[in-house]
Formats: sequence, structure tokens, C-alpha cells
Amino acid sequence: MVVRKGEIYPVEVIVRGILTGSAWKKYQNGEDICGIEIPKGMKKNQGFDKPIVTPTTKAKTGHDENITHARAREIIGPAWDEIAKLAVELFEKGNYMAAQQGGMLADTKFEFGKVPGYTDIMLFDEILNHDSSRFLIIEDWKNCLEAGVDPDWIDKQLVRNYAEALGFTGDSAAPPLPDNIITGASSRVLGVYQLLSGEELKVPEEPPSDERITKNLKNAGIL
Repeated sequence: MVVRKGEIYPVEVIVRGILTGSAWKKYQNGEDICGIEIPKGMKKNQGFDKPIVTPTTKAKTGHDENITHARAREIIGPAWDEIAKLAVELFEKGNYMAAQQGGMLADTKFEFGKVPGYTDIMLFDEILNHDSSRFLIIEDWKNCLEAGVDPDWIDKQLVRNYAEALGFTGDSAAPPLPDNIITGASSRVLGVYQLLSGEELKVPEEPPSDERITKNLKNAGIL
């Protein structure tokens, strides 16, 4: 394995396939989204004709803030245009993979950076998992869109909804999670794996993770 030290760009590249989440809230207020004007008359969770790229700042403290493509280009430089193009291609690849199992990618986040002396565009961090992405079952999405209700998200939205219902905004200590929310979140992690791979991931019957990690480190001679 070859490892090079990179420098991450302070911009999160969010690609959206449907109008939901924070984008929907801005749309309801009559605002554009990162300088992109959204067509009038769209419904919550309705799909865009083409995926849109909505960059945000990568805040060290507090919440990320939406920025325009022009601002992203000022921060990153000429590489931004290629990064935005690559992000859409990655989104479409993930959406295609999910579609093979009857699913769809609603939106996702990518992070890019550079490796001085090697490349100005390098994909960083994890991609297309339950933490950085929102997935749906296509049939459920269609039915819920017609009924005007939210679909069953296959991601961490279950945890977010529970915390927000308790008044949590991300600026204080997170509330403890009950067993049903933990179990529901775990099933959604497995659901994303199944959507992208087409294979069932069975939970192994193993000792608790702390014991397992300690054992493996000892076997490797590290402990």
C-alpha cells in the first residue's frame, strides 16, 4: 500500500437527486440553494431533472454553511469545476448500484483534496454509506411522494429525527438513544450494504467489539 499525505479542501461537496432536507427548507422560504434557482411548484422529496451540486463550508466549529459555486471556486481554485463534475459522476454511479436492488440515492456528500506534487484532485474520506448519504427504496419513495408523506429513509435520519423531536439542535450534549432507535439504526446500516452489494450481511456471533479488538491486537503482536 502506498500512502501519501494530502491536504483536504475546506468544502463539502453535496450532490442532491431530490428536493429534501435543508434544501427543502430553503425552497419553502423562497431562497435559492447555493445560488441555484430551483423550478417553481416542486413538492417535498420530488426528484430533480438532473442531480445538483450544493457545496458547503467545512466548518471547524458550529454548522456548515451553503456557498455558491463561485465561492467554492475561489476557495479551491480551477480544480473546483472538475471536482463538481466528478461528484455528479460518483453520485450517478452510486444511484445506479442502488437501483439494481430497487433502491435510489437521494443525496450524498463527498470530500476532495490535493496531494502536493502529485495531484490537485483526490477523493478523501468514506463515500456512499449511511453516514454521508441518504438512500430510499424506489417504490416506497414513489408511493410516499404521491401521498405527500416522508418515505422510510435508509440512513441515519432515524436517529436525527428522534434527536430533533427532543429539541436537540447539535449545539449541546446529544440525548441518549433508546434500544429501538439503536436497533433501527443498525438495520439501516445493513440496508445500505445490501442496496449497494446485493448481498445480505449477517451480523457475526462474536464477542463484544472491545474484546475482539484487544484479541486481534494481541495476535498481531501490537499489545
